[in-house]
Amino acid sequence: MLSKKNVLMSAFLVIVVISFGFIYKMSPLHIIMVAILALLSVPLVISANEALKAQSKKFSQVSDYLIQMSSSFMKNEKILESLKDTFVVTREGKLKKSIKAAIKYIEAGISEKEDSSIWEEAFEKIEKHFGCRRMRELHKFLISVEIEGTKDFKGPLGLLIKDNNAWIDRTIIYQKKKAEIKIHYAIGVMLAALICTLSLFFGKYVDISKNPLYSLVSMIFLLACIFSYVLVQISFKNSWLDDEKNEKLITRDFDYVYKCLESGKTSSIKYKNAYKRCQKEIKLEFPQWIRNVVVEGSHNTVQMSLQNSYIGAPTILKKAIYELLRGIEEDSETIAPYDAFLKEFNIPELTNAMKLLYSVSELGNEESKEQLNTLMDRNYMLLDNAAKEANESIITSLKHIVAFPLYFATVKTIVDLSLFVSIFLGGMGTSEMIANFG
Repeated sequence: MLSKKNVLMSAFLVIVVISFGFIYKMSPLHIIMVAILALLSVPLVISANEALKAQSKKFSQVSDYLIQMSSSFMKNEKILESLKDTFVVTREGKLKKSIKAAIKYIEAGISEKEDSSIWEEAFEKIEKHFGCRRMRELHKFLISVEIEGTKDFKGPLGLLIKDNNAWIDRTIIYQKKKAEIKIHYAIGVMLAALICTLSLFFGKYVDISKNPLYSLVSMIFLLACIFSYVLVQISFKNSWLDDEKNEKLITRDFDYVYKCLESGKTSSIKYKNAYKRCQKEIKLEFPQWIRNVVVEGSHNTVQMSLQNSYIGAPTILKKAIYELLRGIEEDSETIAPYDAFLKEFNIPELTNAMKLLYSVSELGNEESKEQLNTLMDRNYMLLDNAAKEANESIITSLKHIVAFPLYFATVKTIVDLSLFVSIFLGGMGTSEMIANFG
């Protein structure tokens, strides 16, 4: 998008690059090359910033929708009425149009598919452009309440509201921290460029800028700063709604860990690293899965809730859920199948949650509700802590990149010093050196 702001950004970048080119006393050819490449990088930065703004706006719209839809359903207990309330408070845009389309579809009362309900098809119109894991989970729960006429749904819905509010707060903090890193990186680039001007003070003794290697290294340094900044901008434009996961890597790690456990070869570094990655992924995914089981367990049996959870379960949990269901079929009277759930990963919080889930399956209706509430509270803390830990881990890793421009400056300074020493020592004798430094 060509706007006044984008033109000014391009002009500013070119002016800064050319200015440093002259300050570094680079050759005209190298200055022109850096200026052209800097100019070509501007569209990438603009595109990344526009994508980030779009994702931030989308996150804001979805978070408002989740809060409003949940609150309205808590009051109205009907999907159509809740959608109408949400439509009124939603700002003009694609989301409002999608909600309006969903309302019209439900009011028409004609389902286009035999294997799905009218509510599912209506929600698909919203999920098509704004769908994310949490929205789909909320929609699924609301549909189950609407179809089955469940009256005791406010506890589980309250859990979803509480969990979604915590997710929104965590994501906003996460956004701010990532924005700070981008600012710090830009500052780091400017500091690195200024640090490299110190080598020009060598000109009092030897003018290293006349050496072709100096100009070439200066060009490479400026390009490294520019391209690394562009990469930082591009890498920060990911969606705020869903975590992007490498499912192939997760499956590969999980299969490798089990293969090593079966063969007894658990001493290698590769195994330990894969084990830690799997453990970290389980800590993040298990609370979200158990939350869905608990929510559905409010109007279903535990075993039925477990069976229904298998299809949409996270990749890393699927095998364990399958083994759990098979174990319950073979031994439904004891805690053994629940106790064996991912036991090899030694996660105490997971083991305690599964034991509590077993006790829910064995208790009467009123007692099971109390246990479900206890499990909800424990799981909420587990999920919140795991998500915060995951976000903090990413932020800590990203903070390391702030030092990259200083690394580039260090390399350039070392080369400049080497040139100075080489030219200085090669061009004069001892008496001349003493005279110069005197």
